[in-house]
Amino acid sequence: MTRRNGKNFDANTIAELMRFWYVSNRETDDNRNQFYCGITNDPETRKDTHEREDHNGREIVKMLVYECENVDIAIDTESIMGEKGFDIGTPRYPGNGAADDSKYVYLYRKP
Repeated sequence: MTRRNGKNFDANTIAELMRFWYVSNRETDDNRNQFYCGITNDPETRKDTHEREDHNGREIVKMLVYECENVDIAIDTESIMGEKGFDIGTPRYPGNGAADDSKYVYLYRKP
């Protein structure tokens, strides 16, 4: 897991940095829907939950996490990533019921 400080960035900047990370970490046949973007208040626990519940125990190898200034920037970043074609879950609405302290936005390649 790669963690970065995004507290001084707006949602558009973080989304662009995440998109650049995607380009650098995809495989030649990957499309944006093969990467998942979400928000959380605990990146390590959320990664473990995704591996266990969403990917049948398969390890998430490539994951980028930005700590945002607040939950609103994290939600906006996730929304922008969804507009750019990344998987942001179902239903596709801002924040998907995130907790008030969910200031981390993450992107990973699905295993």
